Amino acid sequence: MVSTSAGHGVASSGEHSVATPWVLDRMRSSISVPVNGSEQALKVAKFVEVDVASASNPNRYALSFEVSFQSKEGTKSVLGNFSLYPADNPGRFIVPSQGKLRRGGIVQVSMKVLDAPEFASPVSVTIGAIHFVQK
Repeated sequence: MVSTSAGHGVASSGEHSVATPWVLDRMRSSISVPVNGSEQALKVAKFVEVDVASASNPNRYALSFEVSFQSKEGTKSVLGNFSLYPADNPGRFIVPSQGKLRRGGIVQVSMKVLDAPEFASPVSVTIGAIHFVQK
């Protein structure tokens, strides 16, 4: 596993992960995480796994998450989407990496609240970690 926190990597057995908790809400609905680690580890990573550690969504508004990769040259590719079900249930979610992960790029996770009125009750989700895995 290649673990990364604040941009520092340590090489090991073919996975790559970033483990810093981030909180997404209506004011900050996306995060960008640098992709570090060996090219070999990234080539064999078939999935991006997003660990949703907690979700505060008392009215259970529908939430959708988009995972994308942006290369260091600026090319952006949507890798996939997932939703919480029920809408306040945390868990681990995977999207295919499509072989697009490259060192120096970024993975972006964006949250959309789909069915809430503009001034509805607050919604927040904590992303505990992002892993690039072979599974």
